[in-house]
Amino acid sequence: MASRSTTLSTLDTTSITGGNTRARERVTAFLEDHLRTSGMKVGGRLPTSRAIAQRLDVSVTTVQNVFRQLAAEGFIRTEIGNGSFLAAEFPTARKENLRIGLSFGISSTGDHQGSWSSAISGAIVRAASLRSTPVSICPVAIQSQSNEQIFAALKEQDGKVDGMILHPVLEGMVLARQEKRLSYPVVHLNPGFTMASSNFVSSDFYGISHRLGLAWAATGRKRILFIHNSGEQMNASAALRCSGLVAGLGNHIGNGVSLRIVSGDEPTREAGYDLAGKVLGSANSIPDAVYVVGDELALGFCQYFAEQGVETPRDVSIVGGSGAAQLTGPYRDLTRTQQPTEEIGTALFDMACQLATTPGLFEVPGKFVPCSFVGGATTLEQENKILPL
Repeated sequence: MASRSTTLSTLDTTSITGGNTRARERVTAFLEDHLRTSGMKVGGRLPTSRAIAQRLDVSVTTVQNVFRQLAAEGFIRTEIGNGSFLAAEFPTARKENLRIGLSFGISSTGDHQGSWSSAISGAIVRAASLRSTPVSICPVAIQSQSNEQIFAALKEQDGKVDGMILHPVLEGMVLARQEKRLSYPVVHLNPGFTMASSNFVSSDFYGISHRLGLAWAATGRKRILFIHNSGEQMNASAALRCSGLVAGLGNHIGNGVSLRIVSGDEPTREAGYDLAGKVLGSANSIPDAVYVVGDELALGFCQYFAEQGVETPRDVSIVGGSGAAQLTGPYRDLTRTQQPTEEIGTALFDMACQLATTPGLFEVPGKFVPCSFVGGATTLEQENKILPL
């Protein structure tokens, strides 16, 4: 059997016929990373050619050609009908520490971003410190929401990390297709798109918003205003909130109940105050229920209503959707969702480690973590019983 001080990624893939060079390099980089992170011993079974091809978005023929070359080098052996097996150790292809990348810097609106992101990142670090085997958390700066730039930053981590925890992105469906070209798995904080079913952890935005819709339907709120914070194109989290709210209101919408949707991009209380003036100035009637993704924006609405002589919660219920900020002032008991940041961070870390260390595992079911409401000062007592508070 072959024995040389090398890694699979240094193999001369130009000598392999079939497929393009970049595709072959992705296959060899993936195999090296897989052998190192899984701790596979000689004789261990490798993932199938088809599974690797699907994970990396390359042809099965390309993977098979790489396998043939590695078999000729003595690194693997293939048994017809049984699969391919590791035939030789790779002395420098393993590291003691599992390396999990943690993105930061992705532009995201919402007053919760700082405290929410910090709380989840802290939970990830704490989970890593409790793991029985060493794990390194590797911060990765990603400064743009552009899919091209995000993917370029992720691609730079090939060979540097064994898995990545990625903060929310806007066009997650496009990015998910590109991620198949990486040699490591990516786990998303919040689903990247509304139909995402795997490799993410998120608060249950739909469930909590559905409960709010039920409460407002029960108390006879008629003019509902939903303020999201993702610009003209709703991100997946905002869309899940909106659909949950609609489901809770049910057939009341269009039958005496109206729903207006507005985007508020800035995360500050001042921006919320200004937005309230613009929205109410362009409306035929004042809303009697407002659901705002950002807590600080919600406080701006509270201030504006108070100055207009509209009493909260008698005349209007106001609910914030962030839940991580420490609020002060007259509305420190603003009704708002409470984000389970510790549970989310731990689940993200566990999912990233599972994908990075399990041979042949490329996807696991996404996880929605239940959340609740806190506060209660800006919603009616009857609504608080339904939420419940």
